[in-house]
Amino acid sequence: MVPIPLAHRASADVEYNGMVIRKGSCILYNNYSVFHDKNIWGDPEQFKPERFLSPGNSEMVIGTEKLQGIFGFGKRVCLGETLAWNSFFLYFVTLIQNWKMEVVEGQPAPDIHNVFESFSLSPNSFEVKMVPQTYL
Repeated sequence: MVPIPLAHRASADVEYNGMVIRKGSCILYNNYSVFHDKNIWGDPEQFKPERFLSPGNSEMVIGTEKLQGIFGFGKRVCLGETLAWNSFFLYFVTLIQNWKMEVVEGQPAPDIHNVFESFSLSPNSFEVKMVPQTYL
């Protein structure tokens, strides 16, 4: 995740929530803060993919209000959003169908609190054991 995406510039004076944003002001939004807001997510530190599934867990709900902003906002929203969602889905379904992922014995599990902070947030190096799935 890119914690703070590219800056935008206000093209006109705007009043938002009682605050005036002057024309020419640099505007940044903080993705990390939005996607770790306990008022929205409850427990954002917990891995819960079911947050993004429809009732009954039958399909992934992409257009939810919670997911607004992942690919930007307004006129400059990412043109590749649909391709990204479809590619993401196919990649991970194929991965999960064919492989079982395990923590390597004697190695620490990945820690979401210990990340490498740079232009994007990435976990520090960790080892994972990939075991081919077997089906009857």
